[in-house]
Amino acid sequence: FVDKLSSPSDVVLEQCVWGIGNIAGDSCAHRDDVLEAGGMEPLLKILWASSDNARSPSLMRNATWALSNLCRGKPEPALSSVLPSLDVLASLLVHRENDTEIIVDATWALSYLAQISTEAAVCVLQSDAWPRALKLLSHESNSVVTPALNVCNAGILGCPDKAWEVSSHDFVERIPKLLDSPKASIRKQACEILATILRRGQDQIEAFGGCLKKIVDLADVASGSEQKELLKVLTAVAIGGTADQICTASKHGTMAVLLDGLKPHSLETWNHEDTLQLLDAVLQMLMKCAEWQAANSQAENPLCQCPPKSDVIARIETVRCNRTLGLGEEVVDRAGLILDVLGEMEAWQSKEGGGS
Repeated sequence: FVDKLSSPSDVVLEQCVWGIGNIAGDSCAHRDDVLEAGGMEPLLKILWASSDNARSPSLMRNATWALSNLCRGKPEPALSSVLPSLDVLASLLVHRENDTEIIVDATWALSYLAQISTEAAVCVLQSDAWPRALKLLSHESNSVVTPALNVCNAGILGCPDKAWEVSSHDFVERIPKLLDSPKASIRKQACEILATILRRGQDQIEAFGGCLKKIVDLADVASGSEQKELLKVLTAVAIGGTADQICTASKHGTMAVLLDGLKPHSLETWNHEDTLQLLDAVLQMLMKCAEWQAANSQAENPLCQCPPKSDVIARIETVRCNRTLGLGEEVVDRAGLILDVLGEMEAWQSKEGGGS
């Protein structure tokens, strides 16, 4: 098959490409066999897209699909074997932008490549493919948006500072819009990226301040894994935000949503570290709201936008005393610390229905 990839006949080429794609897609071992046999280079020659490319659409679609199979799978292929495809993939995302089938497979191939390692993510981030993948976050087809999100997630995890430096405008413009997607998996993945960005610091929290209320509203009605990712976004804000930012978050109803995440049935879905983060978020909100109130004594206490103090105590006490979930001593101690802080705070008059 590999030898025939240099045939001048598109008919022969298409059959060989189809065969190679099937072999590579059968298993990681067969994928590596194709790569070791030199299947990547002639495939890339077929795929090199340009404005005057005369290859048949069906050949280009099959070749793009075959390339995605050469990049996919766990264990991942050696980066050196698939990295030569990066420029070709970037070119496909431009010159074949009206062919959704090619764009879908090319974006999946790029996402597989980006997730191979941190080095791979950095290579993608520094290539022409990165801004093109960001642009695809606004594509009309969810089949394109999903792998584009995978690319962005790999980039922001692999090199968060660089990704933010070169793409902050795109993230701020495009990620919040994905929260309106009717597809839960897209909203969930957008939250994963957003939480990673917000953990970078207060500048990032400020940049996304406009979508905080939307996050709270979504978390209030979401369930399962989507709710979990939304809560991670709010946790990042609560732990890393300034007193002013936390005051704003409080006014949007963040505390009530965080407390909902500490209900027993919700805690069953959290691991030990996530539970600690959620408790830390509650603790930081309480302390920073108190800090803000001390500096703005004439203004309304931001905790008035939260559930009553008695309700907060009751929820945290439930966590501290819940032995059936096996939360661990560290979680119990953290809950105890929150109760100590609450014990030193005056009650606040909640707008949800009175305080204690």
